[in-house]
Amino acid sequence: MKTNTFLTFFPGYEDFHFWKDPGQIPYRFKRLGYNSKILVKKEGDFPITKRHVDVEYFKNVIIFKRKFGVIHYFIKNSKEINVLNIFHIDSFESLFVAFIYKLLNKKGFVYLKMDNCHFSGIYNWEKIFNPNINPAIFLEKQKENMRWNIKKFLIKNFFIKKVDLFSVEDDESKNYFENKYSFFKNKIVVAYNGHTIDLLNKNIIVKSFNEKENLIITVGRLGTFQKNTLNLLEGFMASAKKHSWNLELAGSINPNFIAEKDDFIRQHPELSSRIKFLGNLDKLELSELYNRAKIFLFPSLFEGFSIVFAEAMYFKNAIITSPYTSLTNIVNTENIGLIVEPTKPKDIGGALLELINNVEELENYCNNSRKFAEINFNWDNIANSINQSINNNRDHKNY
Repeated sequence: MKTNTFLTFFPGYEDFHFWKDPGQIPYRFKRLGYNSKILVKKEGDFPITKRHVDVEYFKNVIIFKRKFGVIHYFIKNSKEINVLNIFHIDSFESLFVAFIYKLLNKKGFVYLKMDNCHFSGIYNWEKIFNPNINPAIFLEKQKENMRWNIKKFLIKNFFIKKVDLFSVEDDESKNYFENKYSFFKNKIVVAYNGHTIDLLNKNIIVKSFNEKENLIITVGRLGTFQKNTLNLLEGFMASAKKHSWNLELAGSINPNFIAEKDDFIRQHPELSSRIKFLGNLDKLELSELYNRAKIFLFPSLFEGFSIVFAEAMYFKNAIITSPYTSLTNIVNTENIGLIVEPTKPKDIGGALLELINNVEELENYCNNSRKFAEINFNWDNIANSINQSINNNRDHKNY
């Protein structure tokens, strides 16, 4: 029996991407029986990735002083690729590759993972299909020049039609995009991001609620505009006099935020022993942090389906986040936490107090988090669902 080949095209891939969807999707498809590979632009060691899935490179073939490496790769290999996995509608390079691939392999299948959340606002790529809308203010605006106008024309009239299946990370975004843009009709599904706890060398036992500490945590690129860290700190401060819980923050600190962080601690010296900045942690250290905590506080100003949600929920953390994330409706419908207005520290502090002062409610949220994550954020289950959607679409088109 011939083995199907599944190729993930992610030109800027680095080894840390293995723990994210560009690494996990091809790895989990390998576990489903595919001959799975990741195609990248530049050679590297990739010590973690290569333990789990093959990595290939496209060489820069120069013709008429221009680089045609990726075209050369697909001319040679398209016929052998059954499924091409690409990312992001706003990636012209990925959509161009999909176009070339489908020209050369009529029976090939293109799956595009969007990594979008409509709760965060309108994306730049949407303006390609609706020039009368304005993208979200946090996005860098695309320069409208002749080169971009040509790219828009190609994407809209040729490239987007070559995608056979799209996925997005929440049901509300799926419904929004499918109803708004005709090219998604019957071609878009929901695929969450998952956790990678099953790949850690150490078998970690998830603690019971009573074994956990009275600890609030967050994980991310601290001090960036998106992560809203100063309002998070001020929200903790707004509630701190009414409880004895501690706050620990894991992740790199934006250099522009260091002065603000230090100034906050100087203004609130009574909190210096209750707030810890942990820096970057490895996967095992992060798992131990999640396992100690009861509340995961993540009041982002905008967010897709961050993988830290899946990790925190796996370890029985109640979630406090903003209405501008892909987790919004899961938080509400599955009773796993609270939604707060991220620009209002008093709202953040109020949500913390609601959970801290209602132990039974908090324990229920924690248990619901774990129950939902164990099934829905398992990468093997996610990949299997995507594979079923691919097969259903292929059968429908008689590939």
